[in-house]
Amino acid sequence: MDQEGGATTRREDEAPGFALPRLAGRSVVLRPVVQQDYDVLRLALLSEGMALHWRYRGATPAPEQFVEQLWAGVLCQFIVTTPNDPRPRGLVLCYNADLHSGFAYVAATKLSPLDRTTLVARGFAMFLGYVFDVWAFRKVYAEVPAYNLTQFSSAIGSIMKIEGQLRNHRRLLNRYWDEYTLAIDGVQFHEKYDRFLEYL
Repeated sequence: MDQEGGATTRREDEAPGFALPRLAGRSVVLRPVVQQDYDVLRLALLSEGMALHWRYRGATPAPEQFVEQLWAGVLCQFIVTTPNDPRPRGLVLCYNADLHSGFAYVAATKLSPLDRTTLVARGFAMFLGYVFDVWAFRKVYAEVPAYNLTQFSSAIGSIMKIEGQLRNHRRLLNRYWDEYTLAIDGVQFHEKYDRFLEYL
């Protein structure tokens, strides 16, 4: 993998055969969520374009509840940004990890529905490399409602596989939508990383 998302790129000060997981590339940076991000995240995730689609489903939790829910069940999460612009552009997270059985769930979202760039998708790819390198997960899952499934259509069947479907599971705007569980295999992810970037 290259520096953009690779965990196998070696810095000059690293021992041969040992590479640290990457959180920064030429065009995307993942940084930890800090307290100063809470208001920005709350305003973005509860905004008109995001409130119904993300985890709160139209609810508006109090600030202290928002922070508590932001970290509930989370193993790690990062703000997606760029080397030249520190503004938060997206959020990626790993949650509900089962370290004994070797799986976890992952999610990613842009912080503006008007963002048409691939920045968060590239950040998500880097994040997956980080998650698979730091923990011994066999695979990770993404829970995707049908109205978001088209975003993953080119990757399904090659990088991602549908492993579950709950029919009429999620309600949005007076309609019930199926919810899919997409699986990403850790070994296949590393083998097909370059193709994964192309799909994203």
